[in-house]
Amino acid sequence: MSGSGQERATAASPSGTVAVLEVRRLGYAYPGRSQPALADISFELSAGSLTLLAGPTGSGKSTLLRGIAGLLPRTGAVLQGEVVIDGWRMEAASPAERARRVGLVLQSPDDQICCTTVAAEAAFGLANLQLEPDQIASRVQQALEQVGLAERSQQAIHCLSGGLKQRLVLASILAMEPSLILLDEPLSQLDAAAADELLSLLDALRRRGVAILIAEHRLDEVLPLADRLLTLDRGRLVADLPIADDGHWANALEASGLTVPSLVALARQLGLPPCRDVPGLMASLHSKHSAEPSYPTLLSATAPPAEAESAAPAVQQWVVSLREVSFAYTRGSPPVLEGISLSLRAGERVALVGPNGSGKSTLLSLLAGQRRPSRGMLECAAAPVAMVLQNPDLGLICSTVAAELRLGPRLCGTGSTGLDGLIDEMARRLMLADHLAEPPHALSQGQRLRLAVAAALAVQPALLLLDEPTLGQEAACLMLTCLCGTEGLLPASATLLFATHDLEVAARFADRMLVLHQGRLVADCTPACLLDDAALLRALRLRVPGAWQVCRQLGLTPERAAGWLRAHTGYFFCREQALPSRREVCR
Repeated sequence: MSGSGQERATAASPSGTVAVLEVRRLGYAYPGRSQPALADISFELSAGSLTLLAGPTGSGKSTLLRGIAGLLPRTGAVLQGEVVIDGWRMEAASPAERARRVGLVLQSPDDQICCTTVAAEAAFGLANLQLEPDQIASRVQQALEQVGLAERSQQAIHCLSGGLKQRLVLASILAMEPSLILLDEPLSQLDAAAADELLSLLDALRRRGVAILIAEHRLDEVLPLADRLLTLDRGRLVADLPIADDGHWANALEASGLTVPSLVALARQLGLPPCRDVPGLMASLHSKHSAEPSYPTLLSATAPPAEAESAAPAVQQWVVSLREVSFAYTRGSPPVLEGISLSLRAGERVALVGPNGSGKSTLLSLLAGQRRPSRGMLECAAAPVAMVLQNPDLGLICSTVAAELRLGPRLCGTGSTGLDGLIDEMARRLMLADHLAEPPHALSQGQRLRLAVAAALAVQPALLLLDEPTLGQEAACLMLTCLCGTEGLLPASATLLFATHDLEVAARFADRMLVLHQGRLVADCTPACLLDDAALLRALRLRVPGAWQVCRQLGLTPERAAGWLRAHTGYFFCREQALPSRREVCR
């Protein structure tokens, strides 16, 4: 091995070409941990491949990606095996050599942003490689154009939304022109339109020969592009197989403890093989059942709308009321929210949806009392109010998980009667019971999100606000089921308002939808009403769930289609018709 670490280790992939990435018996245990986070993992990736890395929260996906990129802590840790990229052993490679060959997009873009402006951030890596200024400028311009940030090149990064920051991080990696790109939950902060743009870009990179490994929970969006599936469970590679029409990939997802995408569940209910997209499912359906309708089994799985309507309760007392509320961050600047009027009632489960930058987080911050309206009136009769931030790390300040769960009740002066039992139950239901003595920041991001939710629940809020809790459907459905189910942790009298980009998750767990666009409330209606408004969803560039599209094409009413989505999680709402169907489209 040379002093620079450039030792060639050429190996052929199964296709006979030189593998871009070889992971050989990789194992890793974090400092102070006896249980390995990764154990004996081996696989290869070839040029031009797009591989989906899946697994439950805490299965080791982020650790594996960091291990491939050479970013795992070494002091006090146990590291085994090796990683080879483009034939070069990464263990002995310098940071510059690694950066030329592999780029990693982390879950939180703020964790890897160093500079103050967009252009400076995109040029940072190239400057460290000491490239010529003209070459840096050319690469930066090209990378920013690829991610749609060229017109924002001189903008301050702190003004960017989470989704735009995610694009900037990818641009800084694209400028380095690596042969391997790793992405850790890149869709978690993106709305449907931005996610489509990112996936289209990844598809173009794949066609140019870049190898891509993407860890993602939003499986239904990545599966149509992926050609291979790796699944992890408790740090071990349990499946490595192509995503083909035989459907074995769907079985592998279930074997790893993941909820299969709703299209897969729908296909199975119709007696069809697993499908990755709506056209594929419809083609398979018409091929098998060309002579007669084939949805009786689908209808039998939905709740009868007439019975659901008759069970609607009386209108509850309002807990929050907004009248013509507007908000601007600075005097004289354009309003982020304008003319918002709405009321939330006790016991409601409400989804707040809208594109990136529509004002969802700002509205939640007003409801939480973190900011005051610039105009209008906001009245809150709920106490206490708890909010879980989009980045859960910002709210975790204690040294152990147990201390974090007790902090809120102590600060609020909540009595200790029954607190131990409540905390034990929350820890068990949110799968934190084995981590009570651990530091919060030793947990995976999904576990930290669940901890933040548990800490909010510990104060027994009358109003719970969740800002983008959907780190993929697996984590979101687990958490929202624990909150909203018939034996949920959130009392039936408490109100839940959660912001999300995912209309399918929203339709499953909400009985009312609020839609924001450019700071205005443009819809306030039931899930069925919103999902059936194709024109509005198209104008807002929101993605209609694939299972909903199939249900409607098979002739189901909007209420039955929404019922199927709810029944898919085992949690059913029966209150749609008790809600207002008011639509207020702002011109």
